[in-house]
Amino acid sequence: MPKMKVKFARDTVSVREPGSKYPTVVHRGTPWHADHPIVTANPDLFGDEPHHDDVLPRGWKVEPAVEQATAAPGEKRTARRAN
Repeated sequence: MPKMKVKFARDTVSVREPGSKYPTVVHRGTPWHADHPIVTANPDLFGDEPHHDDVLPRGWKVEPAVEQATAAPGEKRTARRAN
């Protein structure tokens, strides 16, 4: 079975599908079939690769790592205080 070609939205925009009177919202990072009418009519809005932050399911966010302020029991801190 051949692989289906997919394009990824580069930004969140509202576009009108050819022949439709209502706009469609294209969300950044969402995958679209490469032969979809919106993709073929707006090729500049879609790319071949998703951005790293776009591969998570919608609504999920990666929280930045938080540095531990104190040493855990039995752990030595290697950082020095700045003067």
